[in-house]
Amino acid sequence: MKILSIYILFAALTMFIIIVVDVLSGIRLSDSLHSFYSVFRTTTMLETVCMISFLLLPVVQVAASAVKRRRSR
Repeated sequence: MKILSIYILFAALTMFIIIVVDVLSGIRLSDSLHSFYSVFRTTTMLETVCMISFLLLPVVQVAASAVKRRRSR
């Protein structure tokens, strides 16, 4: 569970830093959020599948280790 929490923390911090850098460079917050979300609207199906699979890797790892610990008891 610690790994999953760290993964979510890093993802949130990365998104926060991207938006803060845009705001510090003079872009309005609404424009920064719009450019952040527009990246995900223009992805192809294959890119979406890759992103989803990479997002699910930590969840699968935590689930697999939980199952392994449960079986070893």
